[in-house]
Amino acid sequence: MDTTTIIVLSIISALILVLIILKIVSMMKGKIEISLNNFNFSPGDSINGKIILNLKKPIQAKSLNVRLVAESSSNKRTTLGNSKHTHSQKHILFDFIQPIDGEKTYSAGQTEYDFSIKVPENAVTNSTGNAIADNLIKSAGQVFFDNLSFIKWYVTTELDIAGWNLSNKVQINIS
Repeated sequence: MDTTTIIVLSIISALILVLIILKIVSMMKGKIEISLNNFNFSPGDSINGKIILNLKKPIQAKSLNVRLVAESSSNKRTTLGNSKHTHSQKHILFDFIQPIDGEKTYSAGQTEYDFSIKVPENAVTNSTGNAIADNLIKSAGQVFFDNLSFIKWYVTTELDIAGWNLSNKVQINIS
């Protein structure tokens, strides 16, 4: 192996180790879950659910929020000599943050918070409503067009604490 390869592998290994350590630290604080009444919605529907906060010890936090996010990603393929590279880029199309609770010391144990978020009336979708047709269109698009992307919608939640925040994300369908 040449020096460049060793350096790159060392950096990748260090990053993986840091991510593992951060995950362990967050698990020591507790966990946060999202429970939804449904995963399929139409524009104008209300998304109802619960945030389930399970802390191992009391934690001082700035806020507890739930978000509705629409995300699009695009891929660009480039060829340099014999090497082919793919560059992915994400675009946030919609991002609504709803505060659930404010700055305080959150108690140890399990606490549940109900929430409701309305899907925007003008939510942009790119689904035919037929999973087989959607997959066929997406596959054909990826063969012929480098940057075709579908919109993905998520409900996310985050407890904003010093250091490593507790968060979770659930994908939903809007059609």
